[in-house]
Amino acid sequence: MIGRQVEGTVLLHVNFAVKQDPSLAQEFMGVARLDHRAFNHFLVSVLLSVARVRRFSESAIGVLKSAVLTSYQDYKLARDCKWLPDPLKEECLQTLKRVQKAVITSIKESNYGGEHIVPSMVQFGLVLLELVEGENGEKVGNFDGLMDIEELGIHILKSVFDTHDMARNEIIEQCKARILCLKPQQNQAIIKLLGCLVRSYPYLMLEHVARLKELLDYFTYMHFKTASSLVTALLPLIKLNRDLQDYIILVLRKALFRREDTVRLAATNAIINLILVEKVSKKNGINPFQDSSSQASSSQQVELSYGFGAGLFQELSGLLQRCLSQQARVKEVVYHGLVKFVVLDPLCSPSVFDLLLPHFRLFYTEDESSRLNLNCCFKKECGKISIEEPLDCFLSCISWTLLLQPHDKTDRPSDGSRACFGFSLTPDNEQLGRFASGETFANALSKIRKLMRNDKLEDILLQCQDSRDQSMEPEKRSFCASVLSGIVEVILNIVATEYEKALDARKNDLERELIELVDLHDSLQKDACTSNSNETKRGARSANNVSGKVDLHNKECRSRSAGSSICYQAVIPFLASSSIHQLFLVAMKLLSSSPSVDKGSQNLGQSSLEKAFSNCSKLIRFTLKSSLNQIVTFPNMANDDPLKPLIYGDLKSLGSPLLKTLCLLKSVAKSEMEQKKKASKGGKAGKEKGELILSSLICLKELISLSLHSLHLSGLIKDLISTPLFELNLGDEMNNEANGNEDYCELAPGVADEHTKNLLIFLEKRLKPLLSALLDLALTREAEVLSQIILLIGGKLPSHLRNSFGAWASHLCRNTIIEDPKAAKGLIELSIHLTSSPNDLMVGKDIASELLKVVGSEETESVEKSETFAIINHSTGNAIANMLLQMMESVFAEIGWAIAKLKSVCSSRGSSGEPLQVMTLEDALYSRAEAVVNLLSFFAQMNLKEPQAEQFLRLTARFYKHLSLMTKLRIAPKGFRQVLPGLRFEKLAEMTCKRLTAPLYNFVALMQRV
Repeated sequence: MIGRQVEGTVLLHVNFAVKQDPSLAQEFMGVARLDHRAFNHFLVSVLLSVARVRRFSESAIGVLKSAVLTSYQDYKLARDCKWLPDPLKEECLQTLKRVQKAVITSIKESNYGGEHIVPSMVQFGLVLLELVEGENGEKVGNFDGLMDIEELGIHILKSVFDTHDMARNEIIEQCKARILCLKPQQNQAIIKLLGCLVRSYPYLMLEHVARLKELLDYFTYMHFKTASSLVTALLPLIKLNRDLQDYIILVLRKALFRREDTVRLAATNAIINLILVEKVSKKNGINPFQDSSSQASSSQQVELSYGFGAGLFQELSGLLQRCLSQQARVKEVVYHGLVKFVVLDPLCSPSVFDLLLPHFRLFYTEDESSRLNLNCCFKKECGKISIEEPLDCFLSCISWTLLLQPHDKTDRPSDGSRACFGFSLTPDNEQLGRFASGETFANALSKIRKLMRNDKLEDILLQCQDSRDQSMEPEKRSFCASVLSGIVEVILNIVATEYEKALDARKNDLERELIELVDLHDSLQKDACTSNSNETKRGARSANNVSGKVDLHNKECRSRSAGSSICYQAVIPFLASSSIHQLFLVAMKLLSSSPSVDKGSQNLGQSSLEKAFSNCSKLIRFTLKSSLNQIVTFPNMANDDPLKPLIYGDLKSLGSPLLKTLCLLKSVAKSEMEQKKKASKGGKAGKEKGELILSSLICLKELISLSLHSLHLSGLIKDLISTPLFELNLGDEMNNEANGNEDYCELAPGVADEHTKNLLIFLEKRLKPLLSALLDLALTREAEVLSQIILLIGGKLPSHLRNSFGAWASHLCRNTIIEDPKAAKGLIELSIHLTSSPNDLMVGKDIASELLKVVGSEETESVEKSETFAIINHSTGNAIANMLLQMMESVFAEIGWAIAKLKSVCSSRGSSGEPLQVMTLEDALYSRAEAVVNLLSFFAQMNLKEPQAEQFLRLTARFYKHLSLMTKLRIAPKGFRQVLPGLRFEKLAEMTCKRLTAPLYNFVALMQRV
């Protein structure tokens, strides 16, 4: 403590000295800029003290910001750089830890004698938070357990808020100002800080309720995302302050009467979250703040005892009823919110039914026909049709509520989200007799289910036709088909849930019903696309076009969030992951029993094979589409959202059936190709089978990509390894369980990390044979996607384990004839990126040398294909050249960073720097530059097309700029003795002049003549 007080006194003297002699501030900041490795907590404190002088405030904080940001960026670049020596990577990691520790220690020790630098701490923490561009902004990455920039900024401000009471008002005021002034992408980090303060120091935050109310007054003027996030961050305080709760409700009531759609949407979302906070507290049965580090005052404890009275759900039912008269997007928020209420409190399901029943009767008539009043679901405004009622989302809410409600009155809310899935939505169900509204909904869903199964498509679509206005009928029919396809998905979820619990005798009937519903869904999707060619509608997202998946999905979501009257995209899937799993089981059962994979059916004709396969192809296509939608929407839902375990459940459970389906589809394609060979009709797999295989691979790629970045799916690769795969048409098993363990041990000798071992085994035992099989079947687009999967997984392996896969990919490039440019590009990327440095650019040089023969030069004629690399030919040459040039862009970015790093090391330690470190970095840099010269020298001789020639010249100009910077580093600073350049530098200069500069003159002259 005495030492800290002494430091505080020294900091005061530094502050005074800087005011007397401003040049001292420049010296302090110069030391910090010179070498971030010299950072310690006292230097950070000195800079914070200097920042208290007004004229140096921005520059001193800027130096600290630069030090933190540079340390993070250096570590990220060093970690991802293949050719940087491991000691230098470790040094960047230690520098990051040193800078982070210095900042944290300085903040921690400021409570003894460092009070005068507290305003600078607040300013520094807020500056760090402004570097974060929201949830969709660029993240610096996972730093081996260290805090990222956002977490560091929040930690600084939380520590100051806890330790220095004089800074609390300033922190709240600054948060308020920045939330109102910054863009939505920037103020999300500030709102996250506010939420952390509310959760960590609730009693202290009660002292600032007045300021928080002032912030809420701007609710209707905020961006939708800002308004929703702000109210969500403040909601934990309502447990301690009834006045704040009432004020929030008042603000939300006013917002519901605003004209702006986005304001009403934000208010509805806040109302749902307000009720959820109460239900979570009741479910936990404890005060969520009783473990807080801050103690409540006596007045606050009295206020805490003031309860909620009636439940908020009952109290705000009028507001929820009003929300049901708003636009479709607001209604969807309400429907999803009601399901969340039932998940947390199943006993509230009767109240949910009572709330929804009057609204439901607007769209469903309880007569003998039991028809849906689809005309009421649409409205015409300004000559355009828009959706007034999301009936599919409405029915999904009803079905989930029926499935989640308790069986008897003594049931308590269950921890499991699907504890009551034994319920069956059939007319003779006797469990719903207790509740009139619940029974009405159950009967209605049962009749709608029969209607969808028994009626013809045209009869169903006729319900939405209006004889008074025929001009809008095609567009209206398209919207009607889109809504009906969503209703079919809801019913499919119900049937799949029943199938999971049904006995074998009942399963056959349910399988037929699933196939009929999928067939109806496919017809509705086609009708939605053909009736009106509007690509932003949900109907345009057909299972036939799953390959366009993620971009189209994101485009639809962005269009919907922008408030388009045409766009109507279900963000939350109607099918649960467990239901999709059941669909996979049915699809595999049908597919494995088809004649194309039956050993005894090899003599059947092609027409019989096609007819048998068509019975299950629609089911497979729909299941793959639903799986993809499930995977790509998974990250969009918060982990604490009550719907996440209900809708997504154990998402990695889709991996095993997905891989099995892929194997079965490959077997069907192989069988078809063999029959075509026998019939002398060529040996290429059918287009329909190829499309399904492509869709399966895209789903698998997205799922694996998600698992590599999510702790919730960390066991996916292990599940995929343990999945037995059968080549049913050959009768053998891909994964031989008898010898599997021995093979696995041989594959990963000395690999201690379990996850790395699983990745290695999965690549070797699953993906390598699959890629070879796809190439044999001439499924090039499918091979391209699989190459991306292999590259994705291979990038997670240590460099010494990647090399074997790089060599394998190079072998494929040398011996496989491919004419599809994208597939060839994928294999070339595998061979280069899965090879460690410096051999990666040597492989690139070999490819470029063969590419020169195919492309041709001024002196030599081009050849049809390469003799060394069979993959390089006239069809693929252009794509391979583009890929190599694009790869050089990233190589030059790494070289530029390494030059800047070398300059920083030399500047901080004098002209000689640290000899060992400088020599190591120089050696790696020169080796990389030499490899670049060797590769680019072949491009300088090629007859490139104009776009490629321009890109090549830009790259060479950039490379020569890097060479000039490397040359400047050889010039001794003033006051130091100049030494001659080393042999490595001379070798690089000579190689560049001979192999690149001279041919480059000829290349430019040739381009000018052309």
